[in-house]
Amino acid sequence: MRGFSYYNVAESAVYTKTEISNADAFGNILFNESTGGNGYGMDLGSTIHLNKSRVAVVLENAVSQLIWNEDTKSTQYHFQLEEENAEKFFTSELDGDSLFTSTDTSWVRDDIYTNLPTILRVGYLYPYKKLLFAAEWTQGFRETALSSKTPRVAIGIEYQPGTHFHLRIGSRISKEYGLSTSWGLGILSGIVRWDVGVRLYDALLPKLSKGLSIATSLILRI
Repeated sequence: MRGFSYYNVAESAVYTKTEISNADAFGNILFNESTGGNGYGMDLGSTIHLNKSRVAVVLENAVSQLIWNEDTKSTQYHFQLEEENAEKFFTSELDGDSLFTSTDTSWVRDDIYTNLPTILRVGYLYPYKKLLFAAEWTQGFRETALSSKTPRVAIGIEYQPGTHFHLRIGSRISKEYGLSTSWGLGILSGIVRWDVGVRLYDALLPKLSKGLSIATSLILRI
């Protein structure tokens, strides 16, 4: 895996006190950053066949590590409200831009090691004549930008009118986007398989959607 940017607030603290004619405040923040790094991730999975249906269990990022080692540094930022400036501010002798004094210090630090969030996926597939019914449960083990401990549930149907053309529709409920719907199709011809899907966020129709995402894949089966 390749990482392009890392930023993390390691420490932060703010103190404030206000009175009728005075105020006091100070604070500091320490953050680490890097402009690049490399790493690896490994997924584990298994599929179980139960008569016609299938159950799949996948553990994404079961083992992972990213090493941030490009332009890695730490920065400490400190601010202080000057008491004498606060008094002048309350009497309109000073504008707000002059209320605080601040200092910041940066230094090169050692490499930063991070892990990708582990995510559990459980899927179910059942074929019935020309239809495929599918459902999936997704859940992370910690709250991050890439995972949530709140489960995401998705269901979908694929219609196969022929051996070369498949139509798909699905829906998903998640904490991030609420109810979203998906539309897709698959084309199979010889060794070529082409799939296209569109997801609408919080809506059934494109005009009402808060956004959309498009995915496609092209597979050559030899």
